[in-house]
Amino acid sequence: MIINFTFKHLYRTCSYSYLILISLMLTSLSWSQTRNDNAVEKQSQKNSNQIFLSLSSTNKYSELKSNSGISLAIDPNNPALKEKYFTLTDSIDVDYETWESKKHFWIAASELAIVQFIPFAMAKWGTTWDDPADNWANVSLESWWRNISYGWEYDGDAFLTNYFAHPYHGNLYFNVGRTNGYNFWESSAWAATGSMLWEYFGETFRPAINDWVNTTINGITLGEVLYRLSAMLTDNTATGTNRVLREIGGALLNPLRGFNRLISGETGKLFPNPEDRKSKEYLVTVNAGIRSLDKDGEGDNFAKEHIEEGLFVFDMFYGNLFNENIKKPFSTFQLSLALSSGSPSLTRLQAYGNLFGRYLMNRKNMQHLLVATLDYNYFNNPGFIYGGTSVVPRLVSRFLIGESTRIITNVGIDLIAMGATPNDYFTDPEGRNYDFGPGIGIILRASIQNNIWDLVEIVYTSKWIYTQSEPASSRHNIHLLMISGQLPIRKYFAIGIGIGAYWRNSYYEDFPDVFRKNPVFRIFFKTALHY
Repeated sequence: MIINFTFKHLYRTCSYSYLILISLMLTSLSWSQTRNDNAVEKQSQKNSNQIFLSLSSTNKYSELKSNSGISLAIDPNNPALKEKYFTLTDSIDVDYETWESKKHFWIAASELAIVQFIPFAMAKWGTTWDDPADNWANVSLESWWRNISYGWEYDGDAFLTNYFAHPYHGNLYFNVGRTNGYNFWESSAWAATGSMLWEYFGETFRPAINDWVNTTINGITLGEVLYRLSAMLTDNTATGTNRVLREIGGALLNPLRGFNRLISGETGKLFPNPEDRKSKEYLVTVNAGIRSLDKDGEGDNFAKEHIEEGLFVFDMFYGNLFNENIKKPFSTFQLSLALSSGSPSLTRLQAYGNLFGRYLMNRKNMQHLLVATLDYNYFNNPGFIYGGTSVVPRLVSRFLIGESTRIITNVGIDLIAMGATPNDYFTDPEGRNYDFGPGIGIILRASIQNNIWDLVEIVYTSKWIYTQSEPASSRHNIHLLMISGQLPIRKYFAIGIGIGAYWRNSYYEDFPDVFRKNPVFRIFFKTALHY
């Protein structure tokens, strides 16, 4: 119940703008990073005593450009150049102990208080309430005792609030710890603690179990992804405009990390990048096209309302399960964002990363991995609504059938800590028109890949949600089937097509059961910006 006042409309607009900005920034800077990395690697191989220096309009090294073909590398042993230009290696503090190499408990505790105070202050003093009694920020000793005495409930917030606003706020709680020297598991405790404190003491409403689960677990998933992306985007050895843009981008992705780099002076200091700053393998793709779907199909008839909308999708694949240390949390992860020209604009947000895993078989042409992932799912389109918080044990297999062609299969058991799907007969006064509950499901995926392209991919998921929220007299079986293909046109460009369906069987004790089906069709253009 963090966002439940008139400010929520501004929050929604800012959130969508933030997501669009992040996707554009990651795609543009990933291309810049590719060019930078390749240049540095080639130059270091050529001469270990020279350093490749990127040029920008504000970089003093631009004076070295000439028509005579002068090298872009500076020889640190050249006295003439030493007098006029300092070398990058001379300015890098190789003995510097980074902010995140030590734990800063009191800084982290203070930042946690600030992160919680901001939405509280906006509600209490920054919002005009028609009825002052509705101001949920008017907490007191009495409200605290009542929350502790009465215990947990399920709240009535809208889907966007519960499955986007709360996970994002949980990401901030997580990064209070993560950016102050705490590891993944320790930072998870910060997320759980921050969420618990808010539920009991941050508002007058009774603590909501769905909020605590979504804020904590989905906040951990989103938080670690954004932490790693921020670290990947910033470069401690960069200078000039390149450094400024990277620092701004990193701070937008992870405001707490940006703040801590600022107060510690690391935004302008030159020091070595950490060895695990980024994976050696990552893939950034964007695709844009048209999605056609049917809305609210019921019974044996397809939907009465047909919807066509533009769809922009950003995907980030970080690491390779078969090449990384899969025992290290989130050494591999995927982030997927889809924005629609229709309503709602934020139509999909997914993130998942590995928690731990082990090889069952590791041969040259065949590998089998048993891995557990932490999954965050947000689906919100006119035909299909689902929010999920899951731990998924998976059996992932790779079969090499050529130099660059392989078959990948993925079979997972979806252990749903908190799932949400529509209720056809209930709407809470606060806006909730869906059911909450734990569940279980299955995830099946198979693809034929050639280089970076999924030539053919089949995805099927089925989930059972057992309602615990009011009214608790229902259960839901939801399905998603998608078959898609990509045809490469150039090395970095392909066209694609996808066809499939969503369908939901909902069973009610006091009302007629409901069966809804929603076919979907997509055609798109796809480009790879880095791999």
